[in-house]
Amino acid sequence: MPKGQPFTSLCQSLFNNASSRRVDLHTHSTFSDGICSPESVYSSACKLGLEAVSITDHDTTAAHHSPFPSGCCEMIAGVEITCIFNTKVYHLLGYMIDPTNQGLQAGLARNKAIRKTRFLKMIDFLKGRVNEPASVMAELEVQWNNPDYAFGSRHLAQILVNQKKAHSIQNAYWKHLRFFQDDIHAWLTIQEACDLLHKAGGISMLAHPPEDITLRDLSLLKDFGLDGIEVEYPGFKMSRRKLLKEWAIKLEFCTGGGSDCHGLPPRTIGSSSITILELDKIKLRSEGNRLCSALS
Repeated sequence: MPKGQPFTSLCQSLFNNASSRRVDLHTHSTFSDGICSPESVYSSACKLGLEAVSITDHDTTAAHHSPFPSGCCEMIAGVEITCIFNTKVYHLLGYMIDPTNQGLQAGLARNKAIRKTRFLKMIDFLKGRVNEPASVMAELEVQWNNPDYAFGSRHLAQILVNQKKAHSIQNAYWKHLRFFQDDIHAWLTIQEACDLLHKAGGISMLAHPPEDITLRDLSLLKDFGLDGIEVEYPGFKMSRRKLLKEWAIKLEFCTGGGSDCHGLPPRTIGSSSITILELDKIKLRSEGNRLCSALS
């Protein structure tokens, strides 16, 4: 259609409108390592005028066990699952899931148990260096016995800051926690995590693909059930985003993205986002997965 024609102008107008409607599909709440409650995350997304937001806590869907208000901003049920691939730790985002699915909850319970064991090992590693185990556990008395919470190194880093053993979370990592050697073998595999997400009615998307991942790796992960990759992410250069988009097209992947907000600047809610059109594609893939699951 020639430039300037009414239909062309209408299409451009619709595209521009859709491009301005933003979605943040990667945030965290106090149920994992965020500092904002689920209600606060949702409220912030509404105030910013986001079309949709997803709370993707590490290895827990607890933020989605209670309903959110309707009409202001769509809440997408999500999770970020810790898993292994090629002897390395990766994070797998899941969207459009049923957070009550028993299979998914069993898998997440396994990872949360690993997180608790790992957390105790980190405390023991730091024993005599900067803290005593009892002083750390005293700060986690309420959350520790709640099966909904997923514990990680960020919790310990914050406690070190609270106890004035470090002046920031980043400083706590740099001074102490980076020396801890983790045992990664017990985590879910990416294939297991993809299967759990599909059976829960959702899709799987690789979070913040690392620099050393290759197109061949992603092709293998597609065979495992991967549906997409995160493209819009804080710190990704334009060249990196362009390459990931090209790979996504080749592999027929959905593309996602978000702020990875934990509650502190510069990763604030909405600081990195995708368009409503990209969310529509994610929803369509999810519907296809559910249909295939029902027919199989």
